Amino acid sequence: MILQSLLALAAAFPADTTSTQYLDYYRGIMSLASLPQSAADVKQLVLRRDAGVITLNQGTIYLLSPVGGRTVAAVFRGAGRLTLTPPEAPEQDALRRLLGASAVDDSITEAILIFDDSTATQLRGLSFHGGDVPDDLLGHVTSEVGRVVVVGGGYIGLEMAEAFVQRKYKVTVVTSSPQVMATLDPDERLATVVRIRS
Repeated sequence: MILQSLLALAAAFPADTTSTQYLDYYRGIMSLASLPQSAADVKQLVLRRDAGVITLNQGTIYLLSPVGGRTVAAVFRGAGRLTLTPPEAPEQDALRRLLGASAVDDSITEAILIFDDSTATQLRGLSFHGGDVPDDLLGHVTSEVGRVVVVGGGYIGLEMAEAFVQRKYKVTVVTSSPQVMATLDPDERLATVVRIRS
Protein backbone atom coordinates (compact mmCIF):
# COMPACT_ATOMS: atom_id res chain seq x y z
CA MET A 1 0.00 0.00 0.00
CA ILE A 2 2.78 2.38 0.83
CA LEU A 3 4.31 1.75 -2.60
CA GLN A 4 1.01 2.49 -4.29
CA SER A 5 0.74 5.67 -2.26
CA LEU A 6 4.27 6.77 -3.16
CA LEU A 7 3.64 6.08 -6.85
CA ALA A 8 0.32 7.90 -6.71
CA LEU A 9 1.96 10.85 -4.98
CA ALA A 10 4.69 10.92 -7.61
CA ALA A 11 2.05 10.98 -10.36
CA ALA A 12 0.17 13.78 -8.63
CA PHE A 13 3.07 16.23 -8.62
CA PRO A 14 3.94 18.29 -11.74
CA ALA A 15 5.64 16.56 -14.66
CA ASP A 16 8.63 18.91 -14.44
CA THR A 17 9.38 17.77 -10.88
CA THR A 18 13.10 17.13 -10.50
CA SER A 19 14.71 14.11 -8.89
CA THR A 20 15.69 16.35 -5.95
CA GLN A 21 12.03 17.26 -5.43
CA TYR A 22 11.04 13.57 -5.55
CA LEU A 23 13.67 12.88 -2.91
CA ASP A 24 12.16 15.68 -0.79
CA TYR A 25 8.69 14.09 -1.16
CA TYR A 26 10.12 10.71 -0.18
CA ARG A 27 11.81 12.20 2.88
CA GLY A 28 8.55 13.92 3.79
CA ILE A 29 6.69 10.60 3.72
CA MET A 30 9.42 8.90 5.75
CA SER A 31 9.33 11.63 8.43
CA LEU A 32 5.60 12.20 8.87
CA ALA A 33 4.96 13.98 12.16
CA SER A 34 2.22 15.36 14.36
CA LEU A 35 0.80 18.84 13.69
CA PRO A 36 -0.71 21.33 16.16
CA GLN A 37 -4.47 21.95 15.93
CA SER A 38 -4.91 18.92 13.67
CA ALA A 39 -7.01 16.51 15.73
CA ALA A 40 -10.70 15.95 15.03
CA ASP A 41 -13.31 13.80 16.70
CA VAL A 42 -15.07 11.59 14.17
CA LYS A 43 -18.28 9.63 14.23
CA GLN A 44 -19.50 7.46 11.35
CA LEU A 45 -16.99 8.84 8.84
CA VAL A 46 -17.00 6.60 5.75
CA LEU A 47 -14.07 6.52 3.34
CA ARG A 48 -15.16 4.49 0.30
CA ARG A 49 -12.49 3.81 -2.29
CA ASP A 50 -13.05 1.30 -5.10
CA ALA A 51 -13.72 -2.11 -3.50
CA GLY A 52 -12.69 -0.98 -0.01
CA VAL A 53 -14.59 0.84 2.72
CA ILE A 54 -13.09 2.21 5.93
CA THR A 55 -15.75 3.25 8.42
CA LEU A 56 -14.46 5.29 11.34
CA ASN A 57 -17.31 4.68 13.78
CA GLN A 58 -15.99 6.76 16.65
CA GLY A 59 -12.60 8.11 17.65
CA THR A 60 -10.02 10.74 16.77
CA ILE A 61 -8.27 11.39 13.48
CA TYR A 62 -5.00 13.33 13.35
CA LEU A 63 -3.62 15.01 10.24
CA LEU A 64 0.11 14.54 9.76
CA SER A 65 2.74 16.92 8.41
CA PRO A 66 2.27 17.95 4.78
CA VAL A 67 4.42 16.63 1.94
CA GLY A 68 5.14 19.01 -0.91
CA GLY A 69 2.73 21.50 0.63
CA ARG A 70 -0.18 19.02 0.56
CA THR A 71 -1.97 17.00 3.22
CA VAL A 72 -1.30 13.36 2.30
CA ALA A 73 -1.48 11.44 5.59
CA ALA A 74 -3.59 11.00 8.71
CA VAL A 75 -3.89 8.49 11.53
CA PHE A 76 -7.00 7.31 13.35
CA ARG A 77 -7.50 5.74 16.75
CA GLY A 78 -10.87 4.52 17.97
CA ALA A 79 -13.45 2.03 16.77
CA GLY A 80 -13.89 1.36 13.08
CA ARG A 81 -14.34 -1.26 10.40
CA LEU A 82 -12.51 -2.23 7.21
CA THR A 83 -14.28 -4.07 4.42
CA LEU A 84 -12.63 -5.05 1.17
CA THR A 85 -14.45 -7.10 -1.44
CA PRO A 86 -12.45 -7.37 -4.67
CA PRO A 87 -14.76 -7.89 -7.67
CA GLU A 88 -12.35 -9.94 -9.79
CA ALA A 89 -11.32 -13.56 -9.18
CA PRO A 90 -7.53 -12.92 -9.51
CA GLU A 91 -7.75 -10.16 -6.89
CA GLN A 92 -9.74 -12.46 -4.60
CA ASP A 93 -7.13 -15.21 -5.09
CA ALA A 94 -4.28 -12.82 -4.27
CA LEU A 95 -6.08 -11.68 -1.13
CA ARG A 96 -6.75 -15.31 -0.18
CA ARG A 97 -3.04 -16.13 -0.51
CA LEU A 98 -2.08 -13.10 1.56
CA LEU A 99 -4.75 -13.22 4.28
CA GLY A 100 -6.46 -16.59 3.94
CA ALA A 101 -9.80 -15.12 2.79
CA SER A 102 -11.11 -13.68 -0.49
CA ALA A 103 -12.62 -10.66 1.26
CA VAL A 104 -11.99 -8.65 4.43
CA ASP A 105 -14.59 -7.54 6.96
CA ASP A 106 -12.93 -6.75 10.27
CA SER A 107 -12.94 -4.26 13.10
CA ILE A 108 -10.04 -1.82 13.44
CA THR A 109 -8.75 0.30 16.30
CA GLU A 110 -6.08 2.18 14.32
CA ALA A 111 -5.63 3.24 10.72
CA ILE A 112 -2.69 4.87 8.96
CA LEU A 113 -3.96 6.64 5.85
CA ILE A 114 -1.64 7.83 3.08
CA PHE A 115 -3.53 9.34 0.16
CA ASP A 116 -3.47 11.68 -2.81
CA ASP A 117 -7.12 11.45 -3.76
CA SER A 118 -10.20 13.25 -2.40
CA THR A 119 -9.54 12.10 1.18
CA ALA A 120 -7.92 15.41 2.19
CA THR A 121 -10.96 17.31 0.88
CA GLN A 122 -13.30 14.98 2.74
CA LEU A 123 -11.35 15.45 5.98
CA ARG A 124 -11.38 19.27 5.67
CA GLY A 125 -15.07 19.17 6.61
CA LEU A 126 -14.19 18.04 10.14
CA SER A 127 -13.78 20.38 13.14
CA PHE A 128 -10.11 20.31 14.11
CA HIS A 129 -8.76 21.19 17.54
CA GLY A 130 -5.55 20.81 19.54
CA GLY A 131 -4.20 17.40 20.42
CA ASP A 132 -1.00 15.61 19.56
CA VAL A 133 -0.87 12.16 18.05
CA PRO A 134 -0.24 9.72 20.92
CA ASP A 135 3.44 8.72 20.91
CA ASP A 136 2.72 5.01 20.47
CA LEU A 137 0.47 5.70 17.47
CA LEU A 138 3.09 7.96 15.89
CA GLY A 139 5.59 5.14 16.47
CA HIS A 140 3.31 2.81 14.49
CA VAL A 141 3.40 5.29 11.60
CA THR A 142 7.19 5.31 11.67
CA SER A 143 7.46 1.52 11.69
CA GLU A 144 4.74 0.89 9.08
CA VAL A 145 6.06 3.41 6.58
CA GLY A 146 9.10 1.10 6.36
CA ARG A 147 6.90 -1.64 4.89
CA VAL A 148 6.12 -1.90 1.20
CA VAL A 149 3.54 -3.90 -0.76
CA VAL A 150 4.41 -4.40 -4.43
CA VAL A 151 1.46 -5.40 -6.60
CA GLY A 152 2.63 -7.67 -9.41
CA GLY A 153 5.14 -10.52 -9.52
CA GLY A 154 6.49 -9.90 -13.02
CA TYR A 155 9.79 -8.36 -14.09
CA ILE A 156 9.02 -4.82 -12.97
CA GLY A 157 7.32 -5.84 -9.72
CA LEU A 158 10.27 -7.98 -8.66
CA GLU A 159 12.74 -5.31 -9.73
CA MET A 160 10.90 -2.83 -7.50
CA ALA A 161 10.79 -5.39 -4.67
CA GLU A 162 14.53 -6.01 -4.96
CA ALA A 163 15.27 -2.28 -4.88
CA PHE A 164 13.22 -1.89 -1.68
CA VAL A 165 14.81 -4.98 -0.06
CA GLN A 166 18.27 -3.55 -0.75
CA ARG A 167 17.16 -0.41 1.07
CA LYS A 168 16.16 -2.53 4.09
CA TYR A 169 12.37 -2.30 3.65
CA LYS A 170 10.06 -5.14 4.60
CA VAL A 171 8.50 -6.10 1.26
CA THR A 172 5.43 -8.15 0.40
CA VAL A 173 4.77 -9.04 -3.26
CA VAL A 174 1.14 -9.67 -4.20
CA THR A 175 0.45 -11.29 -7.56
CA SER A 176 -2.57 -12.85 -9.25
CA SER A 177 -0.40 -15.71 -10.55
CA PRO A 178 0.30 -18.76 -8.37
CA GLN A 179 4.02 -17.98 -8.74
CA VAL A 180 6.21 -15.01 -9.52
CA MET A 181 7.96 -14.65 -12.88
CA ALA A 182 5.54 -17.09 -14.52
CA THR A 183 7.10 -16.56 -17.98
CA LEU A 184 10.59 -17.71 -16.88
CA ASP A 185 11.97 -21.22 -16.91
CA PRO A 186 11.28 -22.72 -13.43
CA ASP A 187 15.03 -22.99 -12.60
CA GLU A 188 15.64 -19.34 -13.54
CA ARG A 189 12.56 -18.30 -11.58
CA LEU A 190 13.84 -20.08 -8.46
CA ALA A 191 17.26 -18.42 -8.75
CA THR A 192 15.60 -15.02 -9.10
CA VAL A 193 13.40 -15.50 -6.03
CA VAL A 194 16.32 -16.81 -3.94
CA ARG A 195 18.47 -13.82 -4.94
CA ILE A 196 15.75 -11.35 -3.93
CA ARG A 197 15.15 -13.06 -0.59
CA SER A 198 18.82 -13.10 0.40
